Amino acid sequence: MGKLSQGDIERFCRTNKTNETERVLIVHSDDMQYEYYFPNREKANVRSGEDIDIKSDKEYQNIQSPDNVYDVVVCTGLLEHVPDPVATLKELKRVLKSGGKVLISASASFSTHSAPDNYFHATLFGMKRWLDDAGFDIKSINPSSRPFRTIGILLQRICYQTDMSIFFKFFIFLCAKIAPLFDMFVKKDYGNIQKSYEIQSSLYSNVQVVAVKPE
Repeated sequence: MGKLSQGDIERFCRTNKTNETERVLIVHSDDMQYEYYFPNREKANVRSGEDIDIKSDKEYQNIQSPDNVYDVVVCTGLLEHVPDPVATLKELKRVLKSGGKVLISASASFSTHSAPDNYFHATLFGMKRWLDDAGFDIKSINPSSRPFRTIGILLQRICYQTDMSIFFKFFIFLCAKIAPLFDMFVKKDYGNIQKSYEIQSSLYSNVQVVAVKPE
């Protein structure tokens, strides 16, 4: 069974795919294949390898690239794993051209993963604060999933990250497959029990952002 969360990231990348003239830096993101969506790309990572073009320090505050180089920076699955997300965002802004875009997907309601380097899970409001502090102009900031899809994602993560009976695990995976169907019955979502603050999703696995470096 494919990961529901990976499908959300793939849709986000497909919506924001670039052409061959746009220079793209993929930062850290090892959670999917990006060849189709970002054809003119380079990869920056802590690890070494034939597929890595640019080295970075562990906290992604020192990417070995000149200033103002890239049209787009793609950063998925990273900000929750660095101790100072604002400093990392400022480094991503440094390598972007003026007017360049950063595409971000970061954990919100998600299991602890890649421990012990898992420091933050951001809400839409927390992500906006980080981006404002880093000096980005936000073009869009959205939840990646509706509530019951998120429950499906969390059920999958429980199966991936725990030991349990194989028969019970099969049942939980089946529940994860079914859970997203219930989103069709949710009419509105709210950010509080009083239902006074309407939001796009009351439970989402990731925050997805398109932000721009000011000219």
